[in-house]
Amino acid sequence: MSTQSTLQRTLEMMAMLSDGEGHTIKDLAEYFEVSQRTIQRTLFTIRWAGYGVERENGRYKLTRDPRVEREGLNIGDLLYFSKEEAHILSEAINSIEATTSVKEALKSKLYTLYKSDRVAYSITRDEDKESVKILLDAIKNKKQVIISELTFISANRGVNDVIIEPLGFAFNFRRIWAYYPAHQRNVVISLSAILGVKATNKPFRHTDQHQIGYTDPFRGYGFEKVMIRLTLNRRSYGLMIDEFPLTKDHIKPTDDPPNRVFELKTEVCRFNEVGRFIAGLPYDIQINEPQELILYVKDLLKSGLNSLDEDNLDYMLHTLECS
Repeated sequence: MSTQSTLQRTLEMMAMLSDGEGHTIKDLAEYFEVSQRTIQRTLFTIRWAGYGVERENGRYKLTRDPRVEREGLNIGDLLYFSKEEAHILSEAINSIEATTSVKEALKSKLYTLYKSDRVAYSITRDEDKESVKILLDAIKNKKQVIISELTFISANRGVNDVIIEPLGFAFNFRRIWAYYPAHQRNVVISLSAILGVKATNKPFRHTDQHQIGYTDPFRGYGFEKVMIRLTLNRRSYGLMIDEFPLTKDHIKPTDDPPNRVFELKTEVCRFNEVGRFIAGLPYDIQINEPQELILYVKDLLKSGLNSLDEDNLDYMLHTLECS
């Protein structure tokens, strides 16, 4: 096995051993599809690197450093990169003086960790760990699960048990894409809205209807996308890539370099985040398309009428279209 694969397995095992539950050597060997002897060597390597590994009733887990506990860190936080964080680190890697092969190797290792569902369990909030574990198993084995959710519909007010077919995790593993057989539609569910998850032995029955949605550069999520085009000045460009790093790949300088004007062209699933950003910088951004986004931002600005005088409001609304 290559050094990179060994390192990847070691880091992922450290993330798993930090979940507080503990894992047997047999379970780890089956999970990583290696021999039990290989797992024992990996545990020895983790100890040799200075990490505490304790064994209790045949189950291994990483021991906590009191200093790390006080600072609120855990190994899952250190090993996991969100897509945005991975993008920023990738940009930093590209800026260093090194050969192309070295840079590509670094980025490959980085994105391997970012894409790992095994790490998803380690970075999840403690109250969601059991649900995430069941969902990960259901996704892998293509099994239906039963979720308990709180509904405010008058006819069914209270906690309802619903069968879903979980398909995958969305942005930062805080939401999950799923198919609702009862409603015959695909949805994205926030983990915070799920009160409990129960495993079943029932296989997926609606695979031909499954659809995993999209996550756009503004962190919007959904199943349909709309193209937007914005013109940005230098100030709004800098603020945008700072708050939404993934937008940088969709921004190009225009043919008017003296004025340092940039154009953003990308698809979004929702207007809420991009609309909020534009409304905060109405003098610095021009909306080229679509008209629906212009109307959305106008409504946001009008909702803040109490803090604006009429003349300023009219000027900002005009600026959005005619900068």
